[in-house]
Amino acid sequence: MVLGIAPARFDVRTLDLLNARGLSEVDELDTDGLKQLAAVFEEEFETRTGMDFPTDPLVQLKAAIEAVLRSWSGDRAKSYRKLNGIPDDLGTATTVQAMVFGNLGPDSGSGVGFTRNPANGENELYVDYLANAQGEDVVAGRRRALHPDELARRAPDAWQALAGARDILEHEFKDMQDFEFTVEAGRLVFLQSRTGKRTGLAALRIARDMVREKLIRPAEALARLDGIRLDEIEETKLAPAAGVTPAATGTPAGIGVAVGVVAFDPLRVAALKRAGKAVILVRETAEPDDISALAEAAALVTLEGARTSHAAVAARQLEKPCIVACGGFAINPGGQHGTLGGEAIAEGDAISLDGSTGEIFRGEIEVARNRPLELLAEIQRWTRKRIPPKTRPASIP
Repeated sequence: MVLGIAPARFDVRTLDLLNARGLSEVDELDTDGLKQLAAVFEEEFETRTGMDFPTDPLVQLKAAIEAVLRSWSGDRAKSYRKLNGIPDDLGTATTVQAMVFGNLGPDSGSGVGFTRNPANGENELYVDYLANAQGEDVVAGRRRALHPDELARRAPDAWQALAGARDILEHEFKDMQDFEFTVEAGRLVFLQSRTGKRTGLAALRIARDMVREKLIRPAEALARLDGIRLDEIEETKLAPAAGVTPAATGTPAGIGVAVGVVAFDPLRVAALKRAGKAVILVRETAEPDDISALAEAAALVTLEGARTSHAAVAARQLEKPCIVACGGFAINPGGQHGTLGGEAIAEGDAISLDGSTGEIFRGEIEVARNRPLELLAEIQRWTRKRIPPKTRPASIP
């Protein structure tokens, strides 16, 4: 990350080592295997940079801080600011804090979570977890996350503490939280918590529920919904004809549906869109530089990754349906062809996907649409109580 070496280079070396040892995951390596992997990584680092890997902690720290500051001027950051109306002169900063280790064994790990579902707003703990791993492994989108049940099995005390902390976070911050955590030898440590990004539908449902729970007042809920086009919020699902079954299924990481043509290369998304086509971007792993292509695409599918990866979070914020960890998709070297459900698929072929169920179909499937009328009616009642009769807006359609 600091010196700009493509992560794929290390992924290739890792896969070679795992294959040589007949294993499928890094956390299956024993001590000797991990030492060998570290040596392989150092060799790759030296080949790519022409220098030894720095062993002085202060040298590492200085380089990491400088990399964060440089990232403010990177293409990904510029695209993100443009999409979200963030001024270029705001600047960025770093936080330096003590380390905890999620890679000390099977009862350690790292995860990312939301105190409520950021896709549909349901009042449920939404967590992705990787055992014996560090936090970057989760958010980078290069590995498939484990179900929270696996965290509860491996570190039951940490899971109980996490479940209990959910209410503490929401009562403290009065909003849905996006948090990162590490489990070090069974002990839960929170790394950070911040207001979570969410879809328009989730914002609507969370605002309604938090008023009912007396966490916030209606006036605060209305302020949070300011800028969201309530008249455009709808719930959609695919309505396949009888006998039509999904070609593949992944992990749903958003809501909504998309019908469009496949693009395996982010550089091709804009060209296909200019040709008048809705485009579904399909990637092995979504990289940070894909943010501009994602903004142009109708949806995102990744073969690896987790619901809380950077790519999935960005997709939800952009109101794009997203499916991750879709094993039924494969991309051939070169990136213009692949397979879906074991059958060939090429750039420009049509598919349909449901971000709520994780299902992917070949061809164009009919879309059913519904408005969340009960939610909208409650928002309308707050508006009527707040605004004098002569100044009330027309009813939400």
